[in-house]
Amino acid sequence: SLSTGSSWTTSGTVGIALMGIAHGLGIPAPLTAGVVISGAYFGDKMSPLSDTTNLAPAVAGSNLFDHIRAMVWSTGPTYLIVAVICIVIGMKYAGGTLDAEKISAMQQMMKAEFNIGLLGFLPPLLVIGLAAMKAPAIPGLFAGVLVAAVMSAVQGNGLGDIINAIHYGYEATFASEVAGAEGEALLNMLSQADLSIAPEMATEVGGLLTDLLTRGGLDSMMWSISLVFCALFFGGAMEACGFLETIVGSITRQVKTVGGMMGAVIGSCFVSNLFLGDQYLSLVIPGRMFKSSFEEKGLAPRMLSRALEDSGTLTSVLIPWNTCGAFQSSVLGVPTLAYAPYAFLNYLNPIVSLVMSYMKIGIYWRQEDGTDVVAKKKP
Repeated sequence: SLSTGSSWTTSGTVGIALMGIAHGLGIPAPLTAGVVISGAYFGDKMSPLSDTTNLAPAVAGSNLFDHIRAMVWSTGPTYLIVAVICIVIGMKYAGGTLDAEKISAMQQMMKAEFNIGLLGFLPPLLVIGLAAMKAPAIPGLFAGVLVAAVMSAVQGNGLGDIINAIHYGYEATFASEVAGAEGEALLNMLSQADLSIAPEMATEVGGLLTDLLTRGGLDSMMWSISLVFCALFFGGAMEACGFLETIVGSITRQVKTVGGMMGAVIGSCFVSNLFLGDQYLSLVIPGRMFKSSFEEKGLAPRMLSRALEDSGTLTSVLIPWNTCGAFQSSVLGVPTLAYAPYAFLNYLNPIVSLVMSYMKIGIYWRQEDGTDVVAKKKP
């Protein structure tokens, strides 16, 4: 996620693989999804390639790398806290024994299902490489799809099969057939594929692989895409009517302290995510409304951009009808409210940021010469 700047790409590639590994180890899916999202959004938040990491300072009037340095104050301690939490939770599963028979069965079934080789890494590595080179998202993804399609054609799949796989997703063939077979038919299939797997284990593993591999293609994302459109339309109407600006304006008039100002931004970003349903709107709208207030109090622009990211970027994925929450739930196959308690970084970071603001730790002030200085009080 740090190298690509995209939490969505990370969850849709490495995240899905980790979900499968965790399932084989007996780790609950909601816990795995929450931790995957925590890691993905940490990288997204701190990467200079991330769209939100560039948007927040642009709205606040800060420099990109000044913004990232400011986020280290709040995100760094939060990451350490989350790491400790994950280690403690991991100890619960560390004492368990791996099911060697099931792992062997999954490996054999995967080899029977696919032609596994190093070339299979080419499409995802190409997408990651283009993203690292700051190539636009759509051409980068299209290049990955094109290379994967060529590789599929070389392996004997026709154009119709490739288009169906892109639109409807890959459908497991051998694994699903094994999962649905029984008795002598199942034994014949295992014998013909030269698999040394017990029939009961083959049926179980076949079902697991079918669920893991058959995740749907473009068609499965239509619900999420329609929700994105609805959220954008609703958010645009709310901004045009000035509803949120009126509400936040009344809040800023009551704020007297740095902690209160940061809390107002963090709360406004969460409310924007809740009612507007889009991560970008939760950065742009509060950023516009609080920019002049931060300038009047002498706070550096990077303080505003940090608050925007600490809440706007991270809390979006905790809301089921938000575009981020809908996407992650669809990709990882876990309901938003099920993984939300385990997305530790996403809800602890705003809390840590707020506590540090009230404790006056890591507060940047803008001096008359235009430089920023860290101090408890305005110089």
